[in-house]
Amino acid sequence: MNPIIKIDAVITTFNPEMDRFKLVLDSIINQCVKIIIVDNNSQNFENIKNICSSYNNIEIIRNDKNYGLGRALNEGIDFLKNDLDRIDYVLTLDQDSIVQCNLGEIVNKFHNTYDKANVGIININSTNKKVYEYSLNNYPIISGSLVNALVFRNGLRYREEFFMDQIDFDFDFQVRKLGWVLFSTATNCLSHQMGVKKDNNKFATEPIWRIYLISRNSFVLLREHKINIAFFLSQLVGWYVKELMNNKRKFVFITFRYMLTCLVGLIDGVMNNFTEPEKNKSIELINSFRF
Repeated sequence: MNPIIKIDAVITTFNPEMDRFKLVLDSIINQCVKIIIVDNNSQNFENIKNICSSYNNIEIIRNDKNYGLGRALNEGIDFLKNDLDRIDYVLTLDQDSIVQCNLGEIVNKFHNTYDKANVGIININSTNKKVYEYSLNNYPIISGSLVNALVFRNGLRYREEFFMDQIDFDFDFQVRKLGWVLFSTATNCLSHQMGVKKDNNKFATEPIWRIYLISRNSFVLLREHKINIAFFLSQLVGWYVKELMNNKRKFVFITFRYMLTCLVGLIDGVMNNFTEPEKNKSIELINSFRF
């Protein structure tokens, strides 16, 4: 008989869409021992609190401002500090990511093949592109990651100055550096949307402040040899192509604004300028351009 897998979860929130957020909670409420919600001062916090009050295994931490994803995750892990000895994994989720599988079965099936002590992260995949049951993945995203509790017991932290983007890839590098292996599941186990899909656009894209953060933070990781040049370029080119395909008639404007955003991000990366997005004059300047 397979052992019972004990999982705690950390979910970060910032103005979530409430119907979707409830589906997220419903998808894991009976699969996790404890769920920690870390809220970055959402305007609809009372709604979040009301929904969470209907469950008996949810704790809420509310911040007085939006401190970003890295700090919120660390706060959640700190809250679970005394529980890390009794659980197997910590599930990290975005506020809109719905789990579509039995996590205990996923982990037990994995442990029947791989040594748990060597596994740092099992990421529950949000695509159907993998051909193997489990596959190596050096760059799993935060949402849908089952992180071995041993990782946090060894003191690993999420990078707070990045605010949001590339925090996952910095964390992945730290896990690999300590000798753990990272995997993804084969089948679609997570309903997760990368980027934001507006109106009748064919592709989901990221707002300009996210492109700035991706450019800045990924350059820092490239400089620190935590990602390679191919991965660095694939992110920037990938989001540009999606934005362009949605607005082909605005080729000049999109290209100019995108290149300017990436350039400013690279410069701030060189200068180690980690100003929060809402206080960042560079983002404010780029958003002022209208064509």
